[in-house]
Amino acid sequence: MKAILLLLCLFLMSPAWSRDEVDAGKMARDIAQYQTGLTFPNEGVVGTTITNIIRYKSLHPAAQLGKIEATLAEISLRHDNPDIREKALVATYILNDPDLLAYVRTEFYDNADQFIEILALGSQLELAPGGTGDTLFLNMLSD
Repeated sequence: MKAILLLLCLFLMSPAWSRDEVDAGKMARDIAQYQTGLTFPNEGVVGTTITNIIRYKSLHPAAQLGKIEATLAEISLRHDNPDIREKALVATYILNDPDLLAYVRTEFYDNADQFIEILALGSQLELAPGGTGDTLFLNMLSD
């Protein structure tokens, strides 16, 4: 038992514990908050979550994020703020384009949010009429 605890402590303290895992942990916490049925606390949290999803996928391209991508699509259609809707729509495109993901990873890792904003500002994407963004993250990771 002591050996297992020692190995766990060494793993948690090792240099391999990088910001990749920290970002994934932040994303998981944000998503868990939305899964409880809480409303979006503010637009900044939604934007940060979108950015963390992009960062995570850029670091783990093989990760299957189907439910998260579906939720981004819902946000792009229903969030009250048109800027958030457009940001979610652009993020959906980034998640599905390996070249854009690689570009975010190499050039914009620390400013993925800025990259998404640049794409959103330059896009001429048509957005559907808005609705509510209150419970879009409910059960998105469960099967």
